[in-house]
Amino acid sequence: MIDRFMLSGANGSLTAYVDYLVRQLPFFPVIIACLMFLLAIVAWKERQLTAGGAFGAFVLGNLTTFAFGFGGLFLYVFFLLSASVLARIGSQNKTVASAQQTQKKGSCRDFMQVFANGGAGFFLALLYLYQPSMRLLLLFGASVAEAVSDTFAGEVGVLLGGPSFSVLTGRPMKKGLSGAVSRGGTLAGLIAAFFVAMLWYPCFFPVAAKSLVFLVIVAFAGFLGCVADSLLGATIQVQYYALDGSLTEKSQMDGKSLEKARGIAFFDNDIVNLCSNCIAVAIAYLLSIIFF
Repeated sequence: MIDRFMLSGANGSLTAYVDYLVRQLPFFPVIIACLMFLLAIVAWKERQLTAGGAFGAFVLGNLTTFAFGFGGLFLYVFFLLSASVLARIGSQNKTVASAQQTQKKGSCRDFMQVFANGGAGFFLALLYLYQPSMRLLLLFGASVAEAVSDTFAGEVGVLLGGPSFSVLTGRPMKKGLSGAVSRGGTLAGLIAAFFVAMLWYPCFFPVAAKSLVFLVIVAFAGFLGCVADSLLGATIQVQYYALDGSLTEKSQMDGKSLEKARGIAFFDNDIVNLCSNCIAVAIAYLLSIIFF
């Protein structure tokens, strides 16, 4: 097997040594598959993932670990655990419960939600297996940073309370509705993006002053992807008029089809998440061209 970390110049990273030792074990792919299976089952039992979501996480986790090693696995486990903690905190919060009434899906992620947040990373892993490079490691970090940033911005923004307003017009909006932002949520998204970048950096690169620009690119691209998510949510994501006249992301209520208020019919929250994740990757790519 190709030593992908050597080729990418990350042979001094923390997880490179772990990968080197683990890959010497017999039946290495089987060990990883069993580990991914256990993680998926736990997430399903804890109702963080549906059965379809658990299957998606199993496939994504296997490919990510095989391509990016334990650095990739560590980042995805962090995303899963942090989302789980936020969901548990929010489960007892009345404001969160109210906000979830406007959303099409709940906190238990299905296959499409898993793919929306990890689809870009899935294709980056395939590319990395074909031709390893530092740039692909950078793009992978940006994709995870965006997913975590968006999750924290949405969840923490609702938990902290305070007014929510349209990212486009500044007018007050109901909490939890796509396109609505808050000061606390925006700050949480920014901090989350930088925190993921700080976790990603030592996993793939030896700590050195000349490579710190990689950390900044990942954080910056991840946060801008989160902002793009809000912009897409406020413009082209489909929303409907609820029975009481308010806006909702659900197309049906009480067995009745709702009238579309705005947006493109197939452009639901999952598609918006996937697009914003890809935007973060694109921004990281452009910045890498400038600074590499």
